[in-house]
Amino acid sequence: QKAAVSQCRANGGSKCVIDIVYYNQCAVMILGDKKYNTASAANIKEATRIGMKTCSASDTNCRVYHSDCSLPERVQ
Repeated sequence: QKAAVSQCRANGGSKCVIDIVYYNQCAVMILGDKKYNTASAANIKEATRIGMKTCSASDTNCRVYHSDCSLPERVQ
């Protein structure tokens, strides 16, 4: 989490905060014209579907700004 905030600041961010933490899954950040949202799921496709549905309900021009997956961990 510290690395993410540091990277945000290094890229010019001044109001960097943690919005989502994900473990053994994927996450996306969706931008619209008015706001953003984040979503996580087992894969990027599903996280994108969830995030776009949320965004489209109250915003326009929704698009994926960032997507990433954590390293997989075996669940026993």
